[in-house]
Amino acid sequence: MNKILIVEEGKRLESMPMKLLELIVLKKQDFKVYGISAKVFFQEIEDTVDLLMKENHIQFSTIN
Repeated sequence: MNKILIVEEGKRLESMPMKLLELIVLKKQDFKVYGISAKVFFQEIEDTVDLLMKENHIQFSTIN
């Protein structure tokens, strides 16, 4: 069990330099900032997550 955790942590640490480099590159870019309604914003997030869940055969439900 500990071996698996060590391997997973090693992989996570190994990927960090690339993620940091991506953040540095993003910091140097100019992004256009514009207003958007919260309803539209969260609807787009929901649509994206729904699509990803369908592609990966994941079902989500809530109990009222």
